[in-house]
Amino acid sequence: MEEDEDTTRSIPPWVELEYSHMRALAGPGSHVYFTHLSKTSSSSLSAAFQSSTNDFAEASCHEEDVLNLMKSRGISIDRVCLLDPKAEKALSPEDGDGQFDMFLFGDFPTIRFNAKESVEMPFRYIVMSDGKEPLLPPGMKELLHEDLNKGIDF
Repeated sequence: MEEDEDTTRSIPPWVELEYSHMRALAGPGSHVYFTHLSKTSSSSLSAAFQSSTNDFAEASCHEEDVLNLMKSRGISIDRVCLLDPKAEKALSPEDGDGQFDMFLFGDFPTIRFNAKESVEMPFRYIVMSDGKEPLLPPGMKELLHEDLNKGIDF
């Protein structure tokens, strides 16, 4: 978790895209927990989530890390499914039938724009069935490419 700066600023557009996409993937009737956030990020995201439609999962933002959130909710580690795209067994509908209380998503992808340009994402993603490309929210790849082409001011 990064420390808050003295000035309050909005979260970057890619964060809103990403977190909204996670909520859309989880779907209505689910709950998504965003953990290990700074106080400013938590407040900003909570405000952004209030204007969501019913097509998304409910969401809550927490400054605490996922292990402490699990502890406070009484969820033991053996009731958590860490989703790994390289796992030997694929996730099935039966896995959601009471076997687990929480699912953690993850993979660190490299997003390639062409043979010479790519971005290594600093956080985990669900990987698509090809095992190479991350499942990005609509507009994310274009936003990243725009940022890649911006100049650096010294």
